[in-house]
Amino acid sequence: MPIEDIVSGKLPRGSQVELEGTVTELLPIFLMGGSSYERFSLDDGTAKITVIMPSTDIYLLPGDRVRVVGRVRPCPYAPAVNCVETEGEYVEIKNWKWIEPSKRRSENRKGPFNMSVLLHMTRLDEEVIRGIVETDLDPVRIRERFESCINSGESYDHLLDMLSAMTMYSIFLRDLDAASSVRMTLKLLEALPVGRILNLLSDMVETLVSREGLAPYLSGGGKGIVERYPVADESSLEEVIELKGLADRLINDINEGKKEFIVLEFSKGEELEKIRKVVEIAAGITGSRLLLLYASSVAEETHNVLSEIKETSKNLRGDERVILYLEAPELLFPNEKMLGLLRLPTEALEGASILKSEFSRVFRELSNKILIVAATVSSSMIDGNSIGRTVVIPVETGVEIASDMEYSI
Repeated sequence: MPIEDIVSGKLPRGSQVELEGTVTELLPIFLMGGSSYERFSLDDGTAKITVIMPSTDIYLLPGDRVRVVGRVRPCPYAPAVNCVETEGEYVEIKNWKWIEPSKRRSENRKGPFNMSVLLHMTRLDEEVIRGIVETDLDPVRIRERFESCINSGESYDHLLDMLSAMTMYSIFLRDLDAASSVRMTLKLLEALPVGRILNLLSDMVETLVSREGLAPYLSGGGKGIVERYPVADESSLEEVIELKGLADRLINDINEGKKEFIVLEFSKGEELEKIRKVVEIAAGITGSRLLLLYASSVAEETHNVLSEIKETSKNLRGDERVILYLEAPELLFPNEKMLGLLRLPTEALEGASILKSEFSRVFRELSNKILIVAATVSSSMIDGNSIGRTVVIPVETGVEIASDMEYSI
């Protein structure tokens, strides 16, 4: 049965089909009816389709030639699109490309990395698995492979894809051991003419490895929007004397009724703690209501956060003094650079785009009503078009800089 016939809708939903094709991509596991389902993309040369099945012992890799018996159904997360549902016992590996099926479980751990999870988190699986097989994700072997490619004139794009996947694995799983391995790899590559992407990956992983960078960034207290009414006076500014200029700016903005979207860049955990303290003191001195949206909520409760922000915006009074403090704006408003590093599957990219549009609309509305302060490890990963013009201030210098966010012209 050609996959094209299923994709084009020639076959009624519910029909049983037998397919044979190549696994091109392992998609993130999702929950349906309380059970975990695995997904993979299957391509037979006529078209590509997603196959879903309850989590099973079968270990698929990109490049596998498989036979699948299943039934046509609407995709649970995209009902307008057809997919095929099956069970593990009806998936047969006919041929394999990268790792012998009987050895996959024993070779799943590559140092601190879980190979299966790593592949489920990426989009360019064929490139990533190639890099894994060539290097075993060992820092020294990765450098040797880069050198070999550079000396021979061979493309090393697949190695960059693998490094990006390793970096995002470290950050989104908050795995310090994996992050340490990535940092060591990047340091070994410093002397090679690889390109600026290494600097970006290094910046992203460095704060996590330090154990004082992303740790507080991802562990703020409270879920959803935390509402506070702090008490402070002028003497409280002595607690953050090195950031007094920033505190004065926030206080003046509130007192003058000025609405701004201020993005503060930090690189160390103690800087983040100081940002939180400055915002709290500014709210206390000006008698403002303080709304806190920590990175942990942004990452783990995105849809709930969206509902809360919409409700907050709707209920704001015109004369109300409010500061909204947001962490990790790059998770709500990722630009192409950030999305490229995430290597999200097509379905996830579509979902991220829809969410970004929703957040963009409500934050643009809010920025006309209240003062918004955001803390990020890098404004270069934020889509400027989503939030409008902002003020960017690195905490280290306290001086406003020209934003390097991406804007459409």
